[in-house]
Amino acid sequence: MAVFQTNAEAVASKAAERMEVLVKTQTDNSDTGGRDGWTDLMHASESGQVDAVEALLTAGADVNETDEEGWTPLMLACVNNHADIVRMLLARPGIDVNAKNRWKSTALILVSFKGYMPIAEALLAHPDIDVNAAAEYYGRTALIEAAKNGHLDIVEALIAKGADINATDKTGTNSALTESVKAGHKAVVAVLLAHPGISFRNTGRTALMWAAAKSRTDLREMISDRMEEKRNAG
Repeated sequence: MAVFQTNAEAVASKAAERMEVLVKTQTDNSDTGGRDGWTDLMHASESGQVDAVEALLTAGADVNETDEEGWTPLMLACVNNHADIVRMLLARPGIDVNAKNRWKSTALILVSFKGYMPIAEALLAHPDIDVNAAAEYYGRTALIEAAKNGHLDIVEALIAKGADINATDKTGTNSALTESVKAGHKAVVAVLLAHPGISFRNTGRTALMWAAAKSRTDLREMISDRMEEKRNAG
């Protein structure tokens, strides 16, 4: 036990030295921006310092710590595209993979917006991942964010994991299909239309209406053909 304590103290000392340098050189060049009051683990995760993250976790840092706005080390690593750190954090026992920040966004929602497929895959591989969590501000799920931003690979991965293909945002009018139509992401629209459970019912403008409004004859024809196919299938 004494040897373990000595090793832990040595690791913590090295981590502190690394983080002292890191904090001094911290730059505000990420999507979240460095903030005073962040813990060492948060700084290291945001800045991509793999060795420092490993040392801090080994020394007992809380993998689920948050700042005043609910950002966790996992979220910070995700939005800054640090896949190795994301995998390291996900491997820690007790990590809350579905933690939500102030706006109720999860790491998966944030990554689906950004389009970082390797990180999305790592998150989706976690047994506790909630693919249908919705953020508070707009109420979008990870699938809606991925579809809206044209991230086809993430859309496919979310669907394969069982994401609700017909989920809508807080307004009840915008689904993955309507958002992808509005943005003109034809490949995403095709994948969504191919899903056997796709629904064309929602309040407000439908996907077909949006295709017409955007003068997308190709999308309008795709949607019309799929609607006819479903009607014929009973």
